[in-house]
Amino acid sequence: GDLGGAEGGSAAAAAAPPSSAPREPVSITIEERVSATLNRDGGLEAFGVSGSMAVAVAPTAAGGRVVLTLAPPPPGGFDPAFQFKTHPNIDKAAYAADGVLALKDPARPFPAGAPLGVLKWRLASAGGPEAEARLPLSVTCWPTDAGPEAVVNLEYEAAHAPCDLLDVVIAIPAPGPPSRVTSLDSGDWRYDPKRRAVLWAIDLVDESNRSGCAEFVFPASDPASFFPVEVGFHADASLAGVGVGGVAGVEGGEAVR
Repeated sequence: GDLGGAEGGSAAAAAAPPSSAPREPVSITIEERVSATLNRDGGLEAFGVSGSMAVAVAPTAAGGRVVLTLAPPPPGGFDPAFQFKTHPNIDKAAYAADGVLALKDPARPFPAGAPLGVLKWRLASAGGPEAEARLPLSVTCWPTDAGPEAVVNLEYEAAHAPCDLLDVVIAIPAPGPPSRVTSLDSGDWRYDPKRRAVLWAIDLVDESNRSGCAEFVFPASDPASFFPVEVGFHADASLAGVGVGGVAGVEGGEAVR
């Protein structure tokens, strides 16, 4: 998921695309995309999450007749702010009662080979404190006119991230590379002439660096020229808390890999 730390700035990221060839009898892909827009003061203006789960079944996997059990949601169920929808062929009663994804007709197999979307979810918010509490990452940019120089302070915070964040990149518009970098808590930086932006890259944000700051010094520039800031990252968990507890054959209930 991703967040822009500037007025009008936004960004988005998604999980890596699934492998074309299933490596197990049943392959399940969960993909979630997060996008957000923050204003220059760090306030949240818009926040959205869209996710999907797809299932690919090998012909040898219980004849394609399987049942998926979702991982137990948090106490009280999934966050009610998220809207969930199952595929029309999924048994809605079993899903609602037991968190099970099974075809309405138990004699019918899942299609072999091609992934079938079985569950979708989304969240849309115009902002506010409740939405801000779900932000996995927020970034604030503080440019200062310092006479012959412009000093840009950046701060990121991942206090509400449900897991570690990977490949975090914070991009600040700039006409050229900084004159100097006076602090950098984590990661590395480089100037991308094609994007005309300074890229602050942090491979991993975990418990050791949930927040951090950097300070870049440029030749004199209009503070507004350092916006919009764009932010991107990947993660290995779902903000909606969607996961799979197990897969079993319709007949006999034996576990399927």
